[in-house]
Amino acid sequence: MKRSPLEIDHVRQYEEMAGWGAAMLVRWLDGRYELQDGSEADRKEAMEWVNQFFVGDKPVRWRH
Repeated sequence: MKRSPLEIDHVRQYEEMAGWGAAMLVRWLDGRYELQDGSEADRKEAMEWVNQFFVGDKPVRWRH
């Protein structure tokens, strides 16, 4: 069955890599990394992990 363009637009374009409480590290299909959502404590814990363990040539940015 062929999908309509409208259905294709709604396909998830990222992969969930890790999570801390409500904060989540995702990798977009174009290679970007992004930390999404979470409380201040969740974001602090996530940034500590990213700064210590994340190895990649692309920066990680926050989306609130």
